[in-house]
Amino acid sequence: MVGDPIADMITRIKNAAVSGKDSVSVPFSKIKLEIANLLKAEGYLSAVESSGNDKIASARQIKMDLVRVASTNGAVGIKKARISGTERVSKPSRRIYVTAQAIKDGARHATSGKGILVLSTTAGIITGKAAVEKGLGGEALFKIW
Repeated sequence: MVGDPIADMITRIKNAAVSGKDSVSVPFSKIKLEIANLLKAEGYLSAVESSGNDKIASARQIKMDLVRVASTNGAVGIKKARISGTERVSKPSRRIYVTAQAIKDGARHATSGKGILVLSTTAGIITGKAAVEKGLGGEALFKIW
């Protein structure tokens, strides 16, 4: 049994991206499906599909196809995954909650400018940018770039 299913999910996605896989599957849950759909909307995944038997919960899976982009080193025909890293922020042992102002201040001081912060809010699973626009805070789940 996995103690932190969200960390397991983002680790599987990152490992699949680094190892050159085109897709990855994770056990089904509603929150993981919401996260996968958000990552698809943000351009990190090309397809999200829920499959399996609805009556047998352990048989349900979420299949995600990774987005591949052309290599930046000039090699023709070589594509790498858009996802290059992930970082779990809030954990079951230590929950991290942020306000909209803290997200805005953190984004202002960020130097790289790439990647997104994924939050769980009262409006559902959203990005840090969307949370600032709506004036919402919430639990900072993870960062992905």
